[in-house]
Amino acid sequence: MKKAFLGLLLVIMPFSLFSQSNKTQTDRRFSLQVNPIFLAADIMQLVTMTDDNAGEQSFLIGLEFQYALKDFLTLSLEPRFGIGNDLFFYGQGFGYGSNGVTFEDNYLWEESRVKYTLFTMNPGVLFRMPGSGLRGWYFGMYPTIGWKNASRDEYQGSPGVNDDFFILGITGGAGYQWIFKRGFTISLGHGLGRTWEIAGRGNTGIYDSSRRFLVDFIFNFKIGYSF
Repeated sequence: MKKAFLGLLLVIMPFSLFSQSNKTQTDRRFSLQVNPIFLAADIMQLVTMTDDNAGEQSFLIGLEFQYALKDFLTLSLEPRFGIGNDLFFYGQGFGYGSNGVTFEDNYLWEESRVKYTLFTMNPGVLFRMPGSGLRGWYFGMYPTIGWKNASRDEYQGSPGVNDDFFILGITGGAGYQWIFKRGFTISLGHGLGRTWEIAGRGNTGIYDSSRRFLVDFIFNFKIGYSF
């Protein structure tokens, strides 16, 4: 993962030397960004959806808003909404990590139509070099707060489940953000974090924690527009 990140960094860096030479880049205060991988996956699923596989699709919608409060301090907010029967494809979809509970008898997933629904808010504070505005190297802290529901119908003796979880997490990361002359923006970074799912009191499902990781390893890649 580190080699891939460094390789992509070396490819984009020459373009950034020219694109960010204009002083007006530091005057941009707002940025809207999206993860193109998640977006492409959602579009592909919509294009290939049929009546037979409509219940097997998973979608995640997320958009990051950035505001340069100072020339060295940026505020970030990223709401995310996900729905589907296998959000593991998206790193479980919430926060910035890949932790998340799954049903213990997960071999029944396809037949029992397990469905996950989640919503999270990820505010962040990004510190940059003085005078750089929205562009350049950054170090950020991102707490996560949200809700997740796991549900499925009764199947072959396994009872129906409708459980709720409160999501909490914290992530620290670093990266680089390029802003080109017309405002096109690319952000690359990585980080480490931890995400917890706190089960509701009325939960009845039996879950498998073997797929959980002690620490979340995050690779951040977004494109967007700054103005």
